[in-house]
Amino acid sequence: MPILGALYLTPLDAAMQRRQRAGSLVGYVRYMDDFVLLARTRWQLRRAIAEVHAVIAPLGLRLHPGKRYIGRLGAPGSGRGFDFLGYRFERGRRLRPSRESLRRLRERARRLHEHGGDDERLRLYAERWWVWIHAGPGEGRASMRPRDSELAIARERA
Repeated sequence: MPILGALYLTPLDAAMQRRQRAGSLVGYVRYMDDFVLLARTRWQLRRAIAEVHAVIAPLGLRLHPGKRYIGRLGAPGSGRGFDFLGYRFERGRRLRPSRESLRRLRERARRLHEHGGDDERLRLYAERWWVWIHAGPGEGRASMRPRDSELAIARERA
């Protein structure tokens, strides 16, 4: 089923890639039904959001109002950024795990320990998490450098 979901949003991919080629978006990355748009100006971002709505409405979808971030990325080190797919994005900073990712790591390790997981099992869990978090979000990583734009929208679950 996840593959069908990914294919279902290909019209959105095409529309946002056209915007990127035209220079009205700095970046667009989608993983399943989560996506991020980066634009240089608020107006470019508003037009892209309007197009997102126009593309997904005929598919019977809508954006979840509580699962988005729209705003300026602050100066490097300001702490203003957004979380996406377990990573924290901030202008001029390297990707790092989001607070929620770290919280889940601690929670799952604690649960594993409470259920009798030995030191080796805990070590393997932490090691696998370390490998996952350092693998990064894939090819889109280079095209999603937040320092390249002033505004961002992080949208989760269309």
